[in-house]
Amino acid sequence: MDNFAPVLIPTLNRHIHFKRCVESLSKCTHAQKTDLFIALDYPLKESHWEGYEKIKTYIPQIKGFKSAQVIERQENFGARENLQDARKRVFEDYDRIIVSEDDNEFSPNFLDYINKGLTFFENERSVIAICGYTHLILVPEHLEKTYFFRHGLAAWGFGITKSKYIFIDRYVNLDYVGKILMSPSNIFSLAQNNNYHLIGSLLSGFANNEVLEDIIIATFMNLNKFYCVSPGTSLVRNHGFDGTGIHCGKIKGENIYASQIISNNDYFEYGNLYRPMLDPIIKKEYEKFLKPSFRLKTTISLKYMFFIMKYYLPKKLKSVLNDDLSKS
Repeated sequence: MDNFAPVLIPTLNRHIHFKRCVESLSKCTHAQKTDLFIALDYPLKESHWEGYEKIKTYIPQIKGFKSAQVIERQENFGARENLQDARKRVFEDYDRIIVSEDDNEFSPNFLDYINKGLTFFENERSVIAICGYTHLILVPEHLEKTYFFRHGLAAWGFGITKSKYIFIDRYVNLDYVGKILMSPSNIFSLAQNNNYHLIGSLLSGFANNEVLEDIIIATFMNLNKFYCVSPGTSLVRNHGFDGTGIHCGKIKGENIYASQIISNNDYFEYGNLYRPMLDPIIKKEYEKFLKPSFRLKTTISLKYMFFIMKYYLPKKLKSVLNDDLSKS
């Protein structure tokens, strides 16, 4: 294996998270063969400055990588644009990339797993990404030391080739979100698999004119039988549920994501490669994991009914009226 993907970490002011993330990554197998890119956004408000300055001071001290380069903003880009612009720059020189949020902590075999997966599944059209995080589900014993497929993107540390990113990026927009929401059959399909969190996020994004990349990609995967690869034992734990993130809230009591058990192996063995398909046990486990509470299910169902009345029914009525006029 000689084609190692660069790692891109967007950040702003979460210096404790950022340092933990980088130092765990520097201890990964193949870190010394890996180029690290840091997209450092510019502070938007006064509270950002202290952490921002600490990150700027820490960056020159980073060691353990083939190279460490910073894309430093002179004005605030915002989280989404900071990531998008930096990713575009990286893809100018590389045909693959590993993207991580700054609040992740990695297993020693994370880079080995991602790079091997990008190569193994490069020509498998239905496999979009190689994801390092595995949710808190009960993975069957026969998959604990290997991998499985699922319809969804675990965005806490994942790798993707440039060609597959270009393919999937055409769907990452509000027009596609609108098309999904305007199709009751698509929404019913998502609901049947307990993907109410996707429906809720799509409704919220549409209402707020906000594109949530991982949500849209996960929706596309669910509706079109595309997959990501996930390890049987998670290779990432996340520390973001402390109130410092944009989309993560604050967990009261023990942070189950920050204390999640992850692999301590140096290398990842894929073993036999098999065609992408859902393991029935994994499918059931994710259905249980995603099962919404009655309150959440009712809330999202009501929100979608309002969407139907506001957008879907008027459009259908207009279409019927236009058909009648054309026939008269």
